[in-house]
Amino acid sequence: MEQGMFKKILILVLIIAALVVGAYLIANQFGSKIDSPQGSAADGVKIEQVDLVNTLTPQERLPKGFPSDVPVETASVTQSFSADYNERNVKQSSLTYLSEKSFDEKYQEYKTFMDRNDYTYKESGPNLTVRALSGKKNNADLVVVVSDKGDKVQVQISYVER
Repeated sequence: MEQGMFKKILILVLIIAALVVGAYLIANQFGSKIDSPQGSAADGVKIEQVDLVNTLTPQERLPKGFPSDVPVETASVTQSFSADYNERNVKQSSLTYLSEKSFDEKYQEYKTFMDRNDYTYKESGPNLTVRALSGKKNNADLVVVVSDKGDKVQVQISYVER
């Protein structure tokens, strides 16, 4: 049973990583902000990569549409983008950051957040190096993947609103 849960976590991590890498590659090819015009050949998707180098405040490091109540170490954000899927009326905000806190501490922080904010969620794991929480509240999904990177902990968060 543990092997099945590990496969689910691995698939979830790979999907999130593919989204982040895809947005990053597109952003590097076309500049710091990418705007696909309405009705373009890009299937009605508008992607905005946050320019982390030129942000002045911690709030500016968060992607457009990201909920302000979700805990994030904004000074440590390494990737931040939003995607607006116009034809499907879906908005996605995703970010990645590194933390000095322990793996267990970061995982528990998001589990507590989901409990206190009335998310219905599932835990993927247990795994010693990667754990995920997949939560739902109203018309929104919140996925948090916490990964142990040795000296730091990587946190990937994706918020999808319908």
